[in-house]
Order: sequence, then C-alpha cells, then structure tokens
Amino acid sequence: MEPTHEIMALLSERGVIEEAGENQIRPTATFVDSVQDRSKTSSSGFKSAINDVDKLAALQDTYDNTDAGSVYAALTEFVPEISDDERLRVTLLLDGLVGETPETAGVPDPFLPIPGEALPSLLATYERAIVYVWRNDCAPCELVREDLEMHCATQPEGVILLAVYGPASAELLQEEYDVAGGPTVLFVKNGRVDARLLGAHSRETLGSLVEDLVDVPE
Repeated sequence: MEPTHEIMALLSERGVIEEAGENQIRPTATFVDSVQDRSKTSSSGFKSAINDVDKLAALQDTYDNTDAGSVYAALTEFVPEISDDERLRVTLLLDGLVGETPETAGVPDPFLPIPGEALPSLLATYERAIVYVWRNDCAPCELVREDLEMHCATQPEGVILLAVYGPASAELLQEEYDVAGGPTVLFVKNGRVDARLLGAHSRETLGSLVEDLVDVPE
C-alpha cells in the first residue's frame, strides 16, 4: 500500500521531505545533499530489498546508474525506525524526485507528480494505484482533473495517486502502458493496468472505477 500519512508526517518531521505547493512534496535540500554526499553508494540493503520483490528483481539493472542506493542509505540514517518494506517504497518514490523537478501545473489535488521513468518501479511495489496522464492547454484534461479532485479529495486508503506529464514521457507511456496522450487515467492493481479512461467521461463513470479500485478486498 501507499506510504501512510503517519510515515509521510515522519518524513516531514525528520527533514526528508517538504511541501512544494498545495499537497505536493519534494525532498529537502538537506536530504538531497545527504544523498549526493554518498556519491551513488551501492547499498546492500537496497539491493536486498529489491531482490525480495519479484517484480523488481528484473528491474535491478535500472538502478545501477541512479541515486536509489544512496537514497535508501540516507533514509536509514534519517528514519531508522521504519520497516524495510516502507523504506523501499519511500526510496522508489523519492528516487524519481531527487535531481529532477516534474511538471506540476495541472496536477490534481492530492496526486503526486512524478517523472515517467519512476512509474514502472512504483507500480511494481504498490498494490493499487491511480495514474493520471495529462498535457498542457487541454480542456478535457481540466475536466478530468476536476473530477479526480472530487473523487479523491481524501486519498483513498491503500491507493497511491500519481500524475505523469505526458509529453515529457511519451515514449515510455506508449511502450509500457499503451498511453498515446492525455488525458488518460490508469487504474492499476498488483502492477497491472486493470482499467483505463481515455479522454473526459462522466463523473459517475470515473467515480465507479475509483470505488472499484478502493473496494478491493485486502
């Protein structure tokens, strides 16, 4: 499931993340400095955590040239009390944000903007997710954004809400998720796209798919 509100609050309290606008977060400068000081340290703990997730073991080479091992090591120092599973999920979330600023204009509240490159690993570790893909100067995107804000005003329990700016990740979105443009909403269960909406639909249609995702038996 998604990082709990308690964990996100702890990350904020320990200086790992900070607000970057309404319901948006980013790593703090202090945390980024700590990550960079480790110079992409190879973390045995991080590699072990990846190997414990079947869907991520195949993606391990993806992290050879990223800061993920250093993020994991820094989190061990900043928040040593969180579990290994929680630390892995937070690592994958923050790894996509360290050193990169995703597009935020047009992101529904409370969706988290991420670069498209972070999407495969995040969807492999979170059991349920809603992914919103949008573009600028797009009237249907505005309608979908408003509908998502209405149906997800409070983050659904057990569901992570992610937003990807389509033009910045067009090739990846097309190849990995058959997404040709925005607005597109993906409803993901156990790493697989279970349903999708292309373009603007009625609020009832979108709301029904959100409810179906939220009501999956634990």
